[in-house]
Amino acid sequence: MNEAGNYYALYCSLETAQSISSAEKGIPAIVDQLELDVELHEQLSSYSFAGQADYSKFTTILIKTLSQFCRQLDKPLVILFDEVDCLTNGIL
Repeated sequence: MNEAGNYYALYCSLETAQSISSAEKGIPAIVDQLELDVELHEQLSSYSFAGQADYSKFTTILIKTLSQFCRQLDKPLVILFDEVDCLTNGIL
């Protein structure tokens, strides 16, 4: 997808959040993982992700950080989430 140039494709494994059972901790952990994946992505690393995120607002942090991030991009973002099945109901 990245090579075709129509989208930014980002792989994100949620395995790091598998041992977390509360949404208050799990959702920020997902945002942290996304931030790391963006930093390591060759095409996306120059963009800011979650730089000023308010982690105390766990109910909206994921949608807010993704919305702010995507507004910076010049083409659509596709996120491939792996290990979603390891999340508990509180985070899922």
